[in-house]
Amino acid sequence: TDLFFKSTSDPSGRTVLGAIRNMGIDTNGKDFLTFTGLNLYGGGGDQSGGAIKVNASENIVLTNCDLSFHTYAGILGAGASWGKITATGCTMSWNGASGFTAWTFAANSTTGLCKFDTCQIHNNGWTGLNSSSGLVGSCPNTEVVGCTVYNNGIWGTGNVGHNHGIYLGSQVAADVGYDIHGNTGYGQANGSGIKLSGASGDIYRNLCHTNGHAGITCGYVE
Repeated sequence: TDLFFKSTSDPSGRTVLGAIRNMGIDTNGKDFLTFTGLNLYGGGGDQSGGAIKVNASENIVLTNCDLSFHTYAGILGAGASWGKITATGCTMSWNGASGFTAWTFAANSTTGLCKFDTCQIHNNGWTGLNSSSGLVGSCPNTEVVGCTVYNNGIWGTGNVGHNHGIYLGSQVAADVGYDIHGNTGYGQANGSGIKLSGASGDIYRNLCHTNGHAGITCGYVE
């Protein structure tokens, strides 16, 4: 399946401004899409505005993209059976709620199997919503490796249970297989560097410091 953008030159490194549009890109059920070197800024038609909505799609690859300054999230996983997102070397910053959000309620469901590799995820959560975190939601069998995650959720409610750097789990029945390693998480003033809740997986060789609640939290904290 192909998704075409009209361009008179190589679109790599191009900046796309969302302006009043809700999403910079909506995959709309198309699989096997690759985006490289795109800067997607300013999606904000409403509170769900974002850079890219992986909408009922799988095998989406993002490399060296800047997904920042949106009213909701840099990447939003939504729709039926979305998953298998690979983000490498991407920046997700200054988004209203989170850098990445997984929707798994109502008609939304995930196949999991995502990977976030050497991404910069910071200063997300300026709307002050609960669960204002760098990465948030359930996406089983997901790997987060080599990411730098800082200053997320600092405008939140102050509830240490909901505003973290990496906050995964607790939304689907088979919430298993997380692999979180080699990351640096700091400056989450209202939470932890890494939190795994209602899920199972491996957390190892991470550096977490100067977070408001803890470096790493497992389980629910109110």
